[in-house]
Amino acid sequence: MFHWIVVLLLAIPVYGGETLDSVSQSLSKAWSSVNSLSFRTELITTSRENGVERISKSSSICNLRREGGKWLVRLEDAATSLIPSGNVSVRVKSLTVYDGTTVFLLSQNDEAPKTCTRMKVKDNWSDKFDEWKGLQELQSKFQTRWLPDETIDGVEAYVLEATKPDSKAVLRYWYDKKSGIFLRLTWQSGDGKLTTEMKRSRIEINQAIDPKEFVFTPPPGVPVEERSFK
Repeated sequence: MFHWIVVLLLAIPVYGGETLDSVSQSLSKAWSSVNSLSFRTELITTSRENGVERISKSSSICNLRREGGKWLVRLEDAATSLIPSGNVSVRVKSLTVYDGTTVFLLSQNDEAPKTCTRMKVKDNWSDKFDEWKGLQELQSKFQTRWLPDETIDGVEAYVLEATKPDSKAVLRYWYDKKSGIFLRLTWQSGDGKLTTEMKRSRIEINQAIDPKEFVFTPPPGVPVEERSFK
């Protein structure tokens, strides 16, 4: 039943005389011309439970390069989890590198030494970094509609809203019309206890990225743990 709802939605005209399907295809065409991508991300998540508010913030730098139908990945992330009422915070830093066959993860928090893991993964592991495949998944699992276009930091953007029939949660994406890259996302749970906002900046498209960015060398003295991908 839900599948047919999605199919019907794709045929509904949206603002400017376009349809969900035509906008999606426009984004697909734009994204297909992207062969490398670099950007910074700021993510803030706020949760409220039993009178306690927790704020999680992360800043990341991501480099992607399309190669052989996959995306090579380098992702550096620094995250902080804060409980203002208890003045408690935890800081975590991580580095993820995917070289086309293997994922390496180096991480460290305030209270523990560095750890390093290596995993052989499936060929589709990097699909999570593919904007077009992400949009397809949204449209297959959610009810989606295009809202009126907006401008984000001077960039014209399509605005996608995604919901589920059994939930009041609302997810919104802002997609760059020219590149197909999403610039911003917001999410709010149905009960309002959890909210998330992500913004991208310093976006560079089809610029040269040093191949060494996708080669991982463990720091001296840090053992590498082998793990299997599930």
